[in-house]
Amino acid sequence: MRSSDTWICVADGSRASFYRCDGPHSDPEPVLGFGIPADRRPFPGRVAGQLERAARIRLFDHLVLVAPATVLSALESCMDDATRTLVVGAVDRDQSRSTPRELATCLRDWLPH
Repeated sequence: MRSSDTWICVADGSRASFYRCDGPHSDPEPVLGFGIPADRRPFPGRVAGQLERAARIRLFDHLVLVAPATVLSALESCMDDATRTLVVGAVDRDQSRSTPRELATCLRDWLPH
């Protein structure tokens, strides 16, 4: 996987999708080979753990979170400080069924210009 400027984490409380946006005028692309492990931690902790791992190995420089308010709050509270500082935007909305183009429209203020 190559490094990406901005990652987008779209979650709905039971599943999460990860996208990257490498530059202006490009739709977010799914991050392949990156998912949520099945373990005993609650869902927000598993998502936060994966984002922390990706941040540690510098797969992204900026992160945008998209989730309903309760999920968003839980994700942010589970993240370590280093990953939390990479969050450049948070959208309180369920966009889990959005296409990459719909995400780009919704997130245009936080994606690379």
